[in-house]
Amino acid sequence: ANPVPVIAGNNVVCDGTTTTFDAGSYSSYVWSDGSGGQTITIGTAGTYTVTVTDGNGCIGTTSQTLTVNAIPTGSIFGSTAICFGDQTPLYFNFTGTGPFTFSYSDGTNTFGPLNSAGTTIDLPVTPNSSTTYTMVALNDANCPGTFVGTVDIVVNQLPVPTITGDLEICDGDSSTLSASAGFVDYLWSNGTNAPDNTVTVGGNYSVTVTDLNGCQGTTAVNFTVNQTPVASFTHVPSSDCNTPRTFFTNTSTYPPLSQFTWTFGDSTTSNQTNPTHIYEEQGTYTATLYIMTTAGCADTVSDDVEVIFYPLAEADFKFDPEFVNVFNGKVQFTDLSLNAVAWSWDFGDGGSIVQQNPYHYFNEVGDFPVTLTVLNINGCPDSKTRMVMVNPFYVPNAFTPNDDGVNDFFFNAGYDLDVTSFEMTIFNRWGQKVYVTDSWLKFWNGRDVDNQPAPEGVYAYTIKVVTRGGKEHIFQGTTTLVR
Repeated sequence: ANPVPVIAGNNVVCDGTTTTFDAGSYSSYVWSDGSGGQTITIGTAGTYTVTVTDGNGCIGTTSQTLTVNAIPTGSIFGSTAICFGDQTPLYFNFTGTGPFTFSYSDGTNTFGPLNSAGTTIDLPVTPNSSTTYTMVALNDANCPGTFVGTVDIVVNQLPVPTITGDLEICDGDSSTLSASAGFVDYLWSNGTNAPDNTVTVGGNYSVTVTDLNGCQGTTAVNFTVNQTPVASFTHVPSSDCNTPRTFFTNTSTYPPLSQFTWTFGDSTTSNQTNPTHIYEEQGTYTATLYIMTTAGCADTVSDDVEVIFYPLAEADFKFDPEFVNVFNGKVQFTDLSLNAVAWSWDFGDGGSIVQQNPYHYFNEVGDFPVTLTVLNINGCPDSKTRMVMVNPFYVPNAFTPNDDGVNDFFFNAGYDLDVTSFEMTIFNRWGQKVYVTDSWLKFWNGRDVDNQPAPEGVYAYTIKVVTRGGKEHIFQGTTTLVR
């Protein structure tokens, strides 16, 4: 039978490489490319036929196709400059039959193998310093490939602006914050887009600058606006009548730990919050309060202080009459004080009045200490006390109605009664009324209700008197009618 040869060997190779076809052990060989050996080494795509002759002279023929795959190629490219911290892509392009497997390097580390189903892929990188990236390996579905290109990425450092200016001011002032020069663009957190930024409000201020590389950097500062004190004060003279003090009250608004400096206009000073000052002479003085906070913010205010030494009051008075009876108890008081502008009377019987020259009714018998208290224009007091003696009411125990002009009536008090009401009733020894009157001016003349002379003897009386002050007095007793 004819031999049936089989060609052994790799029938798929990559461009640029060779493979060996082996037809097996026979007596002779004829290949389609003219070769005459058992094997041929080939690298060109095509179908190769071999005819063999065995030892019997029998001939057999067979063929094998060689496939030659193209070598894949790869390239890398990307940005040439970035800012520190930025991310940028590396772009990879491939030719060949996918999928592709590749690796790349940053000069220190190798990354891969990585896979790409398509002919392009981009990978993000964030280098911290200037770096050169290269592809170091490539394979497609069939063959290892070649690669070209490098990516040199320059990493530009971020600008670091500085901010100068007063970072602490007093309320009502302003400060200009200045960012360092040399940048192409400025943007402050409050919207200002210039190197200089004038501010008045406390808070955190930042500026973002852009340099020639397009890189941005930000710096921030804390800006403090300290409270500015508002100085104000009041002053009043003291009510101390022995020493003419002036009280100063600090009504300012200020933060804690503020310091105060008072000047009183007489070459004296104080650091108290609310001082008291004694001026040695009368006059008008300019007092000044200066406030300084711990942050150096200050305010001052001045006011004129008029110092007047008012003469003290001297209390004195007189009264009339000097002797008074209980039922003629109206007493007129006359002020004799010096330097007085206010008067207050205490009559010693529970009565009082605020008046300069009052009168008063005493309703009881006794000695009453009457006190006058006066004030001068500065409110300084002085007092004077005098005794008023109120005599009792005497009822005689006998009378002689014999028309001799002596002791003819019951009864004549001997003075005018200044009372609200008066009532007198006379009874005989049998309890019969013999006389009634409601006027102290209508005396009993010793006659009975029939206007007949009453007999000698003892008669009872009841006298009711209501004083001007509303006090009722009742007198009961006996009197003897003598003829």
